[in-house]
Amino acid sequence: MKSNHLHKLQHPPKSANATNFKPISLNLIHFNLLLLSIDLRIDYTMPSTIPASTNLTIAAHLQPYQVPPANYFDIDGSNKIPISRLVASAVVIRSKRVLLLQRAAHSFQPLLWELPGGRCESRDDSVIASAVRELWEESGLVANNVVDVVGKYEWLDHGEVWKKITFLMDVEHDDQGNGLPRVSIDPKEQKSFIWATEEDVIANQCDGIFLSWTSDEQKQTVLGAFELL
Repeated sequence: MKSNHLHKLQHPPKSANATNFKPISLNLIHFNLLLLSIDLRIDYTMPSTIPASTNLTIAAHLQPYQVPPANYFDIDGSNKIPISRLVASAVVIRSKRVLLLQRAAHSFQPLLWELPGGRCESRDDSVIASAVRELWEESGLVANNVVDVVGKYEWLDHGEVWKKITFLMDVEHDDQGNGLPRVSIDPKEQKSFIWATEEDVIANQCDGIFLSWTSDEQKQTVLGAFELL
């Protein structure tokens, strides 16, 4: 018959060396495991707000992207093309290396490589603000200069038009001693990150790691960023 109460561990057989043994309560074990799980959950913490950059600058020609995501339309001749889902991402290149993130194993498109980025949200002041926020949330890097648009591409998903816009950005530099900024990824979103050269991107391999991309367009966007330098 099942009991509603936790049982205690029984005493071991008495021996000459067994003295002052006290039974361990399963309640205590459960409590200690709970504390351990709490410690594991708070191992990664990312502040909910982006640290304000003291000198964020945005190139003047990027004014069309300084509108709320809901107000963004692509202009094709005289027609406005409605976008169902808008995605913004950021390219960060330092010491001739680009930051790439590997998606988590449990996520959509698991273990594939891409740039920091994600969906634009209604809380974002502009499309550029979306890219700045996503860069911070996925890498811990704070943008201080939005230089240019690197690439734009669309795709259809269940009849909806998705569009991804990628911006070349400079970031505040927390030097690790190797000329590269310090990156902090969210293990719930990314498995790993690397700083890859243009040659690595072309070869789909960096430091012995094979780079399998979320799309060919993503790879071409990265290569296009190197051409802007």
